[in-house]
Amino acid sequence: AENRHHAVADEFVDKAAVGAYHGIDTVAVRREPAGDVRRVGVLGCTGEADQINEQNRELALRRGRRRLRIERARDLRRQKAIELGLVPEGTRLSDAAHNSRSWDELGEEEKAYWSRVMQVNAGMMEAADFHLGRLLDHLRTKGQLDNTIVVVTSDNGPEYNTLGKTSPPASLAVERAWMAIEGWDVTYQNLGQPGSMGAIGQEWASVSAAPFHLFKFNASEGGLRVPMVVSGPGIETLGFVGGRSQVADIAPTLLDAAGVTFTPDEFYGRSLMPMLTGQADEVYGEKDSFAFEVSGTAALYRGNWKIAKTPEPFGDGEWHLYDIASDPGETTDVAAQHPVVFQEMLNEYQSYANEVGVFEMAAGDSARKQLTINGIKKFSANYWYVLLALFAALAATLYGMFRMFKLVVGRRPARHERT
Repeated sequence: AENRHHAVADEFVDKAAVGAYHGIDTVAVRREPAGDVRRVGVLGCTGEADQINEQNRELALRRGRRRLRIERARDLRRQKAIELGLVPEGTRLSDAAHNSRSWDELGEEEKAYWSRVMQVNAGMMEAADFHLGRLLDHLRTKGQLDNTIVVVTSDNGPEYNTLGKTSPPASLAVERAWMAIEGWDVTYQNLGQPGSMGAIGQEWASVSAAPFHLFKFNASEGGLRVPMVVSGPGIETLGFVGGRSQVADIAPTLLDAAGVTFTPDEFYGRSLMPMLTGQADEVYGEKDSFAFEVSGTAALYRGNWKIAKTPEPFGDGEWHLYDIASDPGETTDVAAQHPVVFQEMLNEYQSYANEVGVFEMAAGDSARKQLTINGIKKFSANYWYVLLALFAALAATLYGMFRMFKLVVGRRPARHERT
């Protein structure tokens, strides 16, 4: 069960084995020339996604931290990204996401709750860092770290969904019923403890993604752009490298770094070793493009240009063009100013969609709507006995009320008897 994640993570790190959790992923490739053996391990820590629970050590580190207004925190992230050189001067923040609540709209209890959730999130990040350090220490002790390539990255932008808190009514009912049956406790007092399952919500997700737009499950930079750290033999210490890359580049990069013969054309991505060794600033040319699509959200990158389509409720379902070199916050659609570039990239995306078999969603369909339907079906299938018991209890209650009504009506004296 999820509330045992840390115990399992301890066991996996102790054995330097393979984990399978969602959030911050660490890939370690060990090269062993003798016998030509190459091993790949993945340690996944729940970090920017759902926070299941955190160890008391990390929880204690974050207790009592002052509350910070969401809007202020988001702008501080923007300023820090500029200071670090991650985004250019003049980078602006996009408007708040649809249905986002301002800090001033929250009552004192809500402010305390969501501040605590963000503290738990910070504790989870501390825990991820701690366990990654244990893994690296283990490899160092075994004399294997110098022969290991380490990749640290995140699978997507921060999670914005919350369970049992801010979902639409239909989803909320299913979530709360499921959580009650499974024994999850997301009260303030239990956040970060075994049996809790919290998520930071779309307001804090916007802070975590800042200065980028939106968060997980969207085609915006906040959903797609994540950090990646690579180190190991044959990789130069270059500091921040701003060349383009994508998740499909990881496999050919690791194969290349480990000296495994492969056919580059068989991969959608490309080896990043020319960038990681300092031989090149980019592995993608100005006219090279790559695309993404999931559940109606889609994007295509080419040079400094990006087209993106985000369906409701966080977008309008239409394509937009951005210059993400100067506007990484995706605040200004420049399709009208660059119609030729816009149309060329639309054509390239359509070729990609045809090649990989993208299923275009019909008008009115949405991932959230389908997930709600799927959730209700799965809940009904898994907990039919609970629904049957509830139906039986409801039927018994209604029958009892009916019998009581008949009994009361049957005992009423006739009118001539009362007179």
